[in-house]
Amino acid sequence: MAEKQTDRELGNLGFTRIHTQIAKGIAILLMVYHHLFVFPENLEYNYISVINMAGFDLQSILVNFGKICVGIFLFCSGIGLYYSLINIKSLKDMYKKVIVHGLKFMMNFWIFLLFMIPIGLYIHHFEFNARTIIQMITASYSEMQEWWFIRLYITLLFVAPPMIRLYQDIDVVKKIVPLGIVILVSIFHNIGIHLFTDESSILYAIINLFSNLNNYDCIVIFVVGIMCARFNIIESFQKVSGYKRWILCMFTVFVAVYIRIVFSNSPLSMVVDYAVVPLFVLPLVTVFYNTKIGTVLQFFAKHSTNIWFTHTFWHLYFGQKIVFLPKYSVLIYLWLLVLSLISSYVINLIYVPICNLLFNKMHKLSFNGYFFRKPKDKKA
Repeated sequence: MAEKQTDRELGNLGFTRIHTQIAKGIAILLMVYHHLFVFPENLEYNYISVINMAGFDLQSILVNFGKICVGIFLFCSGIGLYYSLINIKSLKDMYKKVIVHGLKFMMNFWIFLLFMIPIGLYIHHFEFNARTIIQMITASYSEMQEWWFIRLYITLLFVAPPMIRLYQDIDVVKKIVPLGIVILVSIFHNIGIHLFTDESSILYAIINLFSNLNNYDCIVIFVVGIMCARFNIIESFQKVSGYKRWILCMFTVFVAVYIRIVFSNSPLSMVVDYAVVPLFVLPLVTVFYNTKIGTVLQFFAKHSTNIWFTHTFWHLYFGQKIVFLPKYSVLIYLWLLVLSLISSYVINLIYVPICNLLFNKMHKLSFNGYFFRKPKDKKA
């Protein structure tokens, strides 16, 4: 007789690390497709779209919908940081943790630059000078517009501790202080960006790191992630059992997709994502939990940061001719994923050992999950 499934097997755990990885896997797959085809004018090579049907431009709809990937990453960041920081009582200790997290993230980016800069110099994509190097190290090089999210993510790491501190049992006065910090940072950015105009200076680059603090759509989605973690919204789907859960989840996803296509069918729009992202992500991660699809998505999530860094350099800057060799849109997309995954493995061969050398055992990384091995489940 088969044993009764436990809550762990059914995924009735709240939002766990596996749920986060599944969501990130969905996001990175949408991101690659979105960036690959969103601006045809940036492409030097023609391709055959096999997704359009009977003259219906389905590909444009899918490409525009793919912009939701940004909201998914922001949403997951809010959830992940909430679980990571909520049990830390001291704001100082919170910042210690996010600083380490931020350093690891930027180190991953800098190792990527070790490969990207020599190639860029070789093909004369940019000039080697102090201004360019400073801008690249701080992810503020103007020709790499996709790096805006790196600066935004660092900003969110900075503002996350006071935001999450508000959910702990502290008095009213202490609740005001963190909000004041966020406001002061915003004022500092708005004044500083006008006072310091030398783009080659380190101070300008530091100020520019906070250039996305005024991106209210993104901050709202990030806060929605914190709220969903705080009130464990995912349990609304997990408490429904059997086929009813599947019906509820798929209906919710359909509603989310419909709302976004109708009200935000634009390559750059995120106006409804604060509401759509939870409706899209929470049911999908519930359905895919403990499935083969979920395992595949976890695999892509493990490589998501490096795929994010490398895919635009393959298809937009350094290797477009190679990427578009398959001719057909779906094959081009799959081929770009392969190239990005290969790049990710190479980067991680350097990044993982360096991180494990520099940081203590609480922050050590492993290659677990890189080859479809399922990692242990933990809180997000």
